[in-house]
Amino acid sequence: MPTASPRYQAMREALALLDDTVPGRFEITREGIVRDLAAPNRPHERTVALIRRRLGLVLPDDLLAHAGEPDVESGPEGILRRPDVMVIPWAAMEGDGAFDPRTLVAAVEIVSRSTPGNDWVGKLRDYSLLGIPAYAVFDPRAGRT
Repeated sequence: MPTASPRYQAMREALALLDDTVPGRFEITREGIVRDLAAPNRPHERTVALIRRRLGLVLPDDLLAHAGEPDVESGPEGILRRPDVMVIPWAAMEGDGAFDPRTLVAAVEIVSRSTPGNDWVGKLRDYSLLGIPAYAVFDPRAGRT
């Protein structure tokens, strides 16, 4: 299996140094590090909860609508992302470290007011590069999906 590039390794090391010292959420894209300054607000978290609840009603027993950590990472692709909701097999919850993107069935994003381009453009591109087969975007700013 291919290994991560030196550039990606340097970005991972930089994020490790920033962890718990700089506010915001960090992800790594093909272009570099993305920082979302805004903490998720109540409407955003409510939407995440509603999506998880609805997915939970229709998913087979071996799949989970998961929100939160860990990230989804592919060192060879140079991408580290954290979808708002991930549809993954329960078995993928075993072990440590980031999720292998090949285990995701789907990723769901709620568009952030602070970085909408990250959700509409960057994540759409990166999830495709990671091989995630389905991706949905909910945009509360425009009432669109």
